[in-house]
Amino acid sequence: MKKEPRRVVFLDRDGTIIHDRPGHYLTRPESLRVYRGATEALRLLRKAGFQLVVVSNQSGLGRGYLDLPTLGRIHTRLKKELAKGGAKLDAIYYCPHHPDDRCRCRKPLPTLAKRATREMGLTLKGAAMVGDKKADIDLAGNLGIASVLLKTGHGRSQRERYGKKLNATHESRDLLGAARWIVKNLALALILAVPAHAGTTLSSATVPSPDALVGSKIDRSSDSLKVPFFPERLDFEVKWGVLSMGYATMDVEEVVEFNGEPAYHLISRARTARFADKFYKVRDVNESWLRTTDLVSLGYSKKLREGKFFRDEWVLYDYPEKKWLSKRVNRDGSSSYEAGELMGFVQDILSSLYSIRPKELKVGDEVILDVNTKKTWPLKIKVHRKQTIRTPAGTFRTVLVEPMLRDEGIFIQKGKRLRVWLTDDKRHMPVMMKVEIIFGHISCYLTDINKRR
Repeated sequence: MKKEPRRVVFLDRDGTIIHDRPGHYLTRPESLRVYRGATEALRLLRKAGFQLVVVSNQSGLGRGYLDLPTLGRIHTRLKKELAKGGAKLDAIYYCPHHPDDRCRCRKPLPTLAKRATREMGLTLKGAAMVGDKKADIDLAGNLGIASVLLKTGHGRSQRERYGKKLNATHESRDLLGAARWIVKNLALALILAVPAHAGTTLSSATVPSPDALVGSKIDRSSDSLKVPFFPERLDFEVKWGVLSMGYATMDVEEVVEFNGEPAYHLISRARTARFADKFYKVRDVNESWLRTTDLVSLGYSKKLREGKFFRDEWVLYDYPEKKWLSKRVNRDGSSSYEAGELMGFVQDILSSLYSIRPKELKVGDEVILDVNTKKTWPLKIKVHRKQTIRTPAGTFRTVLVEPMLRDEGIFIQKGKRLRVWLTDDKRHMPVMMKVEIIFGHISCYLTDINKRR
């Protein structure tokens, strides 16, 4: 069975991954210094499904500044330094010739890149070249792929020297910025171009995971909406009747860059206690990314382990393209995807629990949210009544709300009932939840509040 070609990002070495300066040749392994953020960039690209191949002109060999064994030791040192940050390269291709030798492998000629493509079973569809020199940008042009010019190394001086002749697809401050641009604009664009509901089974490297879209932790931006739930961690005890079955948490303690936009990172976890594991082991993680500026969902992820039930699934909402993209990974490692249209801004199930918290909730009212779970439908949330609730974390005056779910939710199957007791104040913090199951109810009682400012 013929293997599917793998996508690739070609990388320059000096001035891109490791420090470089004009007139300097790296001739000693101990002088090698990896740029800050380079390992994170390589990890991000790999998570997005790209092979990472260095294509480098090493004229120091032809000029007699170093020999092949020394170059080998430099590359060994480079691999070790990258490995410390959890990153790796798939291959290094280099031209050893002097510029005056008129060889056929020196950049910007495409010989080395094409050789790598042929030998490694790569595809140039959706590929990119990242570097700090005109030769890197021209190589990308000769290959017909996107190019990213970095401002590290020679990047700024090359821009000043060549001006408009340096026609890069994109410019970035460093390799990490380039990686984020590539994931957002190349990796996802390829998938979103596929017709909706194509039903194709893909390799696990074809569609990037949510981790590939998450950038660094960032400060809460000044244009973020003021919300009552950040930062916050809520701990719950899970009971079936009077039996304590396990634990659950709801966290929103970070603002991260997700697909290029600032987002609150919502995480809900549930697990059974040790004695309950023997009967029905649960290890669930649900995540959502809620845009800070308008509190709409940018995507969600489910990693569910419940008895013999297994699910790894995520959905991305691309509002500029008016599309959603979903990937599901099966227990055997096979994967499939779906894509569909978005008519407007949406929530996922987890984000909807947070997006209603800043709203005014009056008894008798109904709040309606557009929710997407690979189809868009109106989630009606009924505000029933006020109650005083006692939990291990204290006694609270609450307002009872009931989301009228039409699809599978968090801790709940399709068609079952969920009720949530929120504090009757501006925080609207969930202090108790009751979930209908086949035999009775599962209840979650708040045990601890960790609110950090």
